[in-house]
Amino acid sequence: MRVYITRANSMKILRKLDFSKMDLSGDVYNRPLFFLNKKEEQALLAYKEFVMNPERFVEEIYQKVEVVDNYRYVFEGESPCYHRREDCERLHSEFRNYEIPQAIRDRGIEWIERYRAWFKENLYLLDGREDVLEMRIYTAFGIHVKAKEIVKENSGVKTIINYDLGQLESKLDELIKEAGRYYYKSPKHTRILKQYSKYSFLGKYHETLYNNTTGYSDEVVKDFLVDYEERFKRPIIELLYNYYRVKFNPDLEMEGYLLDQLGFRPCVHCHL
Repeated sequence: MRVYITRANSMKILRKLDFSKMDLSGDVYNRPLFFLNKKEEQALLAYKEFVMNPERFVEEIYQKVEVVDNYRYVFEGESPCYHRREDCERLHSEFRNYEIPQAIRDRGIEWIERYRAWFKENLYLLDGREDVLEMRIYTAFGIHVKAKEIVKENSGVKTIINYDLGQLESKLDELIKEAGRYYYKSPKHTRILKQYSKYSFLGKYHETLYNNTTGYSDEVVKDFLVDYEERFKRPIIELLYNYYRVKFNPDLEMEGYLLDQLGFRPCVHCHL
């Protein structure tokens, strides 16, 4: 049976892969991207392989999705879903989660599970009746909490423009060219990127930069790398993931039994 998954859930399949033990070969794109490090290349190639050939991916690269419950959110600890219908509203809806108040977490797992069940039954009150929800939380659990304090927007949710393949290639080509021009924009850019373009993630590290021979202080280099990561690397990597999906498997469609092996479960909404 052919089924569908969200892009966010497709990425969960890759998160537990040990890229140090992998050696996927092939081209990330139709031109070399010298600013990608080995781990970034392997992550992209793994996703490319997954959407191109899910069967081979499961056989040769497969690692089951690990479900972890940290008891911090209402919706947590459940296996990701796959969908029978391409038009399932939960396949296309934006995900929101809700924090469990610290006062509840301090009472232990039994109270957390009780709160989760109660909250799911009263979730509808977040649609314009927040004051009633707050009152009911106090009545049921004896704690004061503002509704806005428990709503947790998923930081991974992004508005993705549905480019076609040609638009994606044009966007990628332009951004890659822009990154090349940026490299030679000034001696400062060239010095820093020559040494650290593959390791721009170091911009967010607190440790001292190893072997900084750029002629600029660690603080200056790190600020530059954070900007470079956000301006070029992250957008290019994000576009590449979408490029693979649109080119090789636009609907993220695959066999249900493969997803069963990967630790997914059928969506109760569209498998009724």
